[in-house]
Amino acid sequence: MLFERQPHSRTYVSVPLRRMMAWYYLRLLITVTPHQVVVREPFVPPPVGSPVPGGLPGADRLARHASAVLAARDASGAPVPARTRPVPADGGYAVAVPADCAAAPGPASLLVHRHDERISHMQNALVRGELRRSGQSWLLVPERVVEPMGSGRPTDAFKVLAHTRRATARYPQRRGLGQPPVQWAEFKALVAQVKGR
Repeated sequence: MLFERQPHSRTYVSVPLRRMMAWYYLRLLITVTPHQVVVREPFVPPPVGSPVPGGLPGADRLARHASAVLAARDASGAPVPARTRPVPADGGYAVAVPADCAAAPGPASLLVHRHDERISHMQNALVRGELRRSGQSWLLVPERVVEPMGSGRPTDAFKVLAHTRRATARYPQRRGLGQPPVQWAEFKALVAQVKGR
């Protein structure tokens, strides 16, 4: 599916790029056991109000999107997400939290993400901060902005690649694990199947 939807990723299995892109094909198996399933109505963002004032970390990034995903924790520490429209307010972003989202004050973030139909030209940003009660409402007080893909500068791709390779190498080292081999022959066969269609 990846090779079909993201055609440029097919080049990553070629011999010249394998050393540089091996991290891209390493995967962790994560098992999630759900305790609750919440189904919400599709989110319809409210009309855009006044322009986003300067000074708030991430304001320019959030302004480019109609909504963001609020990730907070409930009283037990479990993650609780909700789509919302951050509204600039005094000291942070006012966020609407659905009644069925048991968010508690504490660490939280706002995520915005976008890419084209071929999963290319990716843009994403995470505004990290603290979720606080503000009367009957909620306020996310931003502390820092994380942009895993950079902010669009030509040099960002090289920085992201270098950072990701180092981080991928550190992960198994810290846990006393060997570097798992990448099954290049299998990936190459998948690319051949996609090209043959």
